[in-house]
Amino acid sequence: MSTSTDVLSQFSPKKPLNILWVCSGNICRSAYADYVFSKMVKESPVLKDNGLKIHSGGLQFKNSQIDPRTTKVLVKEGFDEQEVNKHIPRYKKDYPNMLEEADLIIGMSHSHKLLTPKQHRDKFVQISNMAIGERKDIPDPYFVKTEKEYEDLLHQVREYLEIIKMKLEDFYSQKK
Repeated sequence: MSTSTDVLSQFSPKKPLNILWVCSGNICRSAYADYVFSKMVKESPVLKDNGLKIHSGGLQFKNSQIDPRTTKVLVKEGFDEQEVNKHIPRYKKDYPNMLEEADLIIGMSHSHKLLTPKQHRDKFVQISNMAIGERKDIPDPYFVKTEKEYEDLLHQVREYLEIIKMKLEDFYSQKK
């Protein structure tokens, strides 16, 4: 998969998609996308009853808990802190089925395509490509120094999620 225009064309709007958000460690970007996009789907009149499966995983690092800064951003956005802290980061080697079962693997940067096992790369699309048709990496916020930089990177993810939600709403509206 390479551009937003051809990504959804290979699927049927009559079948719910299994969407896997991926990043390096599943504690910042993909965990954030999982929470925010799941909420967007639940709140969408078009998407909420389509049976979409939304989940996330890490491709490079094994972790034991979500980054506290991700929790802080999600709580600021109205998520329950206890629920967010229940997030268990999933690592590709410990959860190989997450890649196998996914219809669509959406990564935060081009490096995530390279970290996706070859047999699943045809399901991969970069989040920016899916949203705006351009390859723009979202840097790993784990390495930024300030809280504002961290929030800004996660809000960049949110902007792409909003666009992807609209594209999926248009796509699933076709089944009527």
